[in-house]
Parts: sequence; C-alpha cells; structure tokens
Amino acid sequence: MIDICDLRYHLLHIDHLKIPRGVTTIIGSNGSGKTTLLRLSAGIAVPESGTILIDGVPPRETEAGWVNEFPDRNILFSIVYDEIASPLRFRHTATDEIPLKVNAVVERLGIRHLISRKVRELSCGEKVLVALAAALVCTPGILLLDEYDTHIDGARCSQIGHLLSASECGYVLLCSQNMETAATSDFLITPFRYSILPNVTEGGIVRVSLDRICITRGNFSLAADGTFDKGVHLVSGAIGSGKSTLALCIAGMLPLERGTIQRSGIGSMMLSLQLPEHHVTGMTTAEECTSWGCEPDTILPSCGLMGHNKTSPLALSRGELKRLHLACIFSKSYDLLLLDEPFSSLDCEEKNAFCTRIAHPTDNITIIFTHEQSILPKVDRIWEIENGILHDRGTPPDALKTWNSAPPLIRKLVDAGKSPRNISYGDILEAACRT
Repeated sequence: MIDICDLRYHLLHIDHLKIPRGVTTIIGSNGSGKTTLLRLSAGIAVPESGTILIDGVPPRETEAGWVNEFPDRNILFSIVYDEIASPLRFRHTATDEIPLKVNAVVERLGIRHLISRKVRELSCGEKVLVALAAALVCTPGILLLDEYDTHIDGARCSQIGHLLSASECGYVLLCSQNMETAATSDFLITPFRYSILPNVTEGGIVRVSLDRICITRGNFSLAADGTFDKGVHLVSGAIGSGKSTLALCIAGMLPLERGTIQRSGIGSMMLSLQLPEHHVTGMTTAEECTSWGCEPDTILPSCGLMGHNKTSPLALSRGELKRLHLACIFSKSYDLLLLDEPFSSLDCEEKNAFCTRIAHPTDNITIIFTHEQSILPKVDRIWEIENGILHDRGTPPDALKTWNSAPPLIRKLVDAGKSPRNISYGDILEAACRT
C-alpha cells in the first residue's frame, strides 16, 4: 500500500490517501499537482511536511522506474540498445544477462526494429517507448508514467495498458488526460480552467502544394503528394509514421530527397513543435510573452497564469507551458499554421477550448498533425500517413469510411450506419443519439 499522510509540498496538500497495488490513473486539470505527486512518489522530490510510504518505506528506498512526459529528459545515451541496457549496467548486472533482459522488454513493447537506431532520429512517441523499456527492464517496485500517452497512438496505448496490467511492478502510477487510458486502470484518483484568445486573419488565396515529395531519414522514408487549401486539415497516423517529419518539411526545415513544396500566398507561417519547451526564449513568463510580441497582462490571465509574471516558463507544469505557448500563437495571425501534436499535455477542458478556437472560420491554412483519439475539432479535410505514404482521405463525412486510424467510437458509428457529419465531440454525440 502507498500511504500518504498530511503531505504538504508547495501548493499540493493531501491529508490522507491510500493507493493499493495495481495500475492507478491520476486525472486532473493542468497545474493541479499530478506530476508533483508522481515526483514525490518517485523520491525525486521530498515533502515539506507529512509522509509518503511505499509498503512502509520512503520512496527513495524503493526502486522506481520513471518516464517523463518530455521523453528527451529521460534519454542518456545515443543508441537505443544502450539506453535500455543502462539501468542494468548501473546495477552491475551480469554481462551475459543484459542482452536477455533487453531483448525480453523490447519484444514485449514491440520495438525490436528500433534497437540499433540513434535516439535523436526517433519520433517523440518512439522515444517514449524507449524510455518505458528502460524503466521496465529492471522490474521496479513502482513505475511512474507522466502523461506518456500524449505522444503515442490509440492502438499502442491499448497495447501498453495490457502490458502494464500484466506487469510485475507492484505499483503503476500514471497521469493522463485520456479517458480510454483511465478506463483500463484498476483505480482512479480524481480530480486531482481557460479561454484561448481570438484570432483574425486577412483574406486572400492561400495554398500549399506537395508535388511528389520524398523524405528519407536513415531507414525511414515518407512520400507525399497533395494540396492543402484554406481550412483546417487533420494529418493522422501512428507514432513514427512521419507526422512531425512532414510538418518540418512543409515548414522548410528539412531537405527533400526529391519533389517540391510550393507555398502560394503564404506571407506568414508558424510551426508549433510538440514540446513547448523547444520554443522558450524568455527567462520569465512575462519575457516569454514579450518575445512573441504579446502583452503579458493580456496573455497570462487568458491561460490561467495571472500572477506568474516572474515565474520561469520551465518551472511551469507541462500543461501550463503548453497553454502559454498556444495562447501566444493564437494572439497572432498566420497564413499557414502548422500544429504538431497540439493536444499533447492539455487536459480535457483545454482540449475542448483548443477545438473551439480552431473551429472559428478563417482564411488561412491550419494543419494539425496528431494521433489524438478522444477530443478533436471540426476539420475540412482528413489526411492519413500509412506505410510511409500520405493519403488524402477527403472531406467528412465521406472521409470517415476510409480513415483507418479513426478513433474507435467514430469507427463504430460508421459501421452502424450513423456516420458523424464531422469529427468533433458535438458531431459524434449527435450521431450516437441519432435514431
């Protein structure tokens, strides 16, 4: 039993909480203390007062496996095999046992094909799987996962959920905003706010044309051909399929092996990377707003950070930093807006706020690259990357019939002859209630 009593740490107060053995999901708003509770349970942080005991001993006396939401913060070594083997080597495990244990965990996670890859060449989702393999390879007494599922697709989430349930780890604690992840857990801890600024764009014809482009990175290749016209486009696909690579290419940040990308009428462009920390340039949140050309007194209250003017952006929770980042982006107008996994780190309320913002008609091109399965906005066109090829599935609702990575509920409605008119929560609810 994990026994927490009279715990105080900064703004987190827990009078009494008992967590049984098994898989426990912690749900709550951004900044509510979910990651802080994980850090305390892992022994990374120590309570200012009160106690937290795992089977009667403090966390720092229990072997813990930790997977950070920002996978780059987990990685120590340049080659995948070395990263997964590192906990065993640190423990001075017998040399002949290390390959056996590494092979066993990569087989369970289905990542044998990554074993010789360079970590820097992996997608965020693949890095999470590598970090999870490294955390599991020693079978820790407690495994802590900080919103790992924001970077991986629904099928892989389901696979990992079954793996965690069958794991020999005594305790698995995870933070998630994914209700499907929460539903597979043994226990839930819940609950453990924000508007996005309006955006106005100028009129004009805008278009991005991909003419038989091909991108190659090591053993990975992606081919794409198609036209993105004005409106909201969704590019879906499994982790490692090439969504982020395509976003970087459209932004002109990666070279093409062949083909051309033509951006017509694009006078301004913004690429939002999956990890908001990669955008940070200010020492404080106020400086960060100013670096975007925004007024801190306007932006910070809009994303629930009033009074945090002097706080370092990197001291915020990942959800708070994502909200700040998106609020700065949406305070401006761009002819081409590329959003790589914009739902990552946001709670359900914030995902809905994002969808509401995106749904406002504009004269620009917005392309969302995501494997999000729970909450999505209305879109004008759906694209899908499969087997290294970008496919144009068309416009909803017809696109839903051929969208192979559609969320399970949408697939069920389509199979039942109740295709939603679009992919937003409201459209799905209307279809589900249709007689």
